[in-house]
Amino acid sequence: MQTDAATLRVRLDVAPAADPDAVRAQVLRDLHEHLALHGARDVMVERTPDEPAVEARSGKLRQVVVLPRPGVPVLPR
Repeated sequence: MQTDAATLRVRLDVAPAADPDAVRAQVLRDLHEHLALHGARDVMVERTPDEPAVEARSGKLRQVVVLPRPGVPVLPR
């Protein structure tokens, strides 16, 4: 969720079998890497303990689907 011009707030729904701290750390690393590749190194990424939520105004739930990385197991939900 973009909170201002240079800040993103990340909400995660972590699978029960996953380690939440490890998942959050990996997501933040991957997101920073992705932003840097697109010239957005100055974007600050914040994590929040909040779970994803439906936007009251639009009714949308924003979801990013991540493709598995070689050698990284994907845990079932």
